[in-house]
Amino acid sequence: MELDKVIRRPFLDVKNLVIGCVLNNFFIINFFASGYILKCVKLTLDGNYDLPEWDNWGDMFLGGFFQFLIGLIWLIPALFFISIYILMVVLAMLASGGNQPELFMGFTAVISLIGFVLLFLTLYILPAAIVRFVDKDNFGAAFEFIAIIKKSLTLKYFVAWILSCIIVLIVIIIIGLLIGLIIMSVVSGAIFIGPVGILISVLFKSVSYVGRMMIMTLFAEAYRG
Repeated sequence: MELDKVIRRPFLDVKNLVIGCVLNNFFIINFFASGYILKCVKLTLDGNYDLPEWDNWGDMFLGGFFQFLIGLIWLIPALFFISIYILMVVLAMLASGGNQPELFMGFTAVISLIGFVLLFLTLYILPAAIVRFVDKDNFGAAFEFIAIIKKSLTLKYFVAWILSCIIVLIVIIIIGLLIGLIIMSVVSGAIFIGPVGILISVLFKSVSYVGRMMIMTLFAEAYRG
């Protein structure tokens, strides 16, 4: 894997980076940022690690929107079981005052286990589905289950997933440190408390945009083989 190129990629062009970070901070408008990352995926599939231009805005928006739909559809089975589990627990607590029969508790535990196993498997497979959507330029390709499973069972894909988890962890640490600095600044009186929430949100969305570009580049590499 071209890990050095993956890490450097978001920072190749400061202007492109700033545009992506800004767009990623607004609901719905962030579909443009997601669509831009998919353009990066397309280039990676061709072995190109450059940053594409911010053009074809309509296609970028649709790409980001379709990515959102793909993720939502793939998550439906897991969310269904998790929702059933939560609903059963809430209803049982309301009906019995919190005293649940052991058999019922065992049944809800099985439902929750199924839900969370499905959630883990979905999160593992989903990047391959998104990359396949980009590769084939076809919404239906994101649900070609057998082809997607084959791509996700390779060693390169597994390594990409592990590296992605590490990137997520680093992003969380960076955001945590930035939030800590902001809180310290508020306590010391360097900045007023009013803008703190906005500043934290901007930092979170901006850092997560950089992380997503790296992660999807990794998965595009693994998909390419």
